Amino acid sequence: MDKGSSSKVYTQLDQRIQNLVKTKEDIEKREAQVKDFNPVTKADLEKLNFADDLAKLKEIQREKVLEDLSLLLNEKIKELDKKENENKV
Repeated sequence: MDKGSSSKVYTQLDQRIQNLVKTKEDIEKREAQVKDFNPVTKADLEKLNFADDLAKLKEIQREKVLEDLSLLLNEKIKELDKKENENKV
């Protein structure tokens, strides 16, 4: 093996080693993230009791949407009545 090809082999080996080191570091970072991860459990949510609050918010939201729809419908009815009266005159 001549010097040119042996240095090429060393360069390739160095690159592979660097890639392996980087991969190992990435794996270690991910493992550290997983260790620090604490998922929220159903029991945690029950302790906070957001279910009632969410239900109330949804109910208020529905009422507001219904009010808005009612107002829009009433406006349209008034417009139609007005047009109908104009057409009669």
